Amino acid sequence: AARESAGAALTMFSSAQYPAQEAQAHGILAAAALRDGDLATARKQFKRSSSIQARLKNKSGAAFYRLGEAVIALRSGHAAAAYKWARASARALSANAAPSRHAKALTVASSAALALGRSAMAAAHAKQALALAQRSGDRRSEVAARLACAQERTRQSDRRGAFTQLL
Repeated sequence: AARESAGAALTMFSSAQYPAQEAQAHGILAAAALRDGDLATARKQFKRSSSIQARLKNKSGAAFYRLGEAVIALRSGHAAAAYKWARASARALSANAAPSRHAKALTVASSAALALGRSAMAAAHAKQALALAQRSGDRRSEVAARLACAQERTRQSDRRGAFTQLL
């Protein structure tokens, strides 16, 4: 249903020449593809969204959609690329005072750092993401940050700390 609605919206926004909304429709198509495990389609849609936002000179919008590419890189086993893109997105989103999106970028960076075996960096990113998510009141980002904190604590064999984060 999400794909169908986003596809119809994309057609309408493209013909009416509303590029920002067109980018959002591509983003919804990307998220649906990502959820279904279709990484190639998700990557293509995220790139389209990012490209449109870049043409509109919306750095935070472009960075947010590039973060989707970082998630795909991480899921594809390319942790180094995922870390690089997530950190770049975090810097761009931080500069534009988007705390919940900044928190999401840091959570992805934390997961990528953990996959690279960089525990200290993973912990630092997760803690910063948690603080930002709590400050912004974004519960979804807070849950993601707490999961990242729990993963890091599990890696350190701190089961009690991980359990506390999960609770």
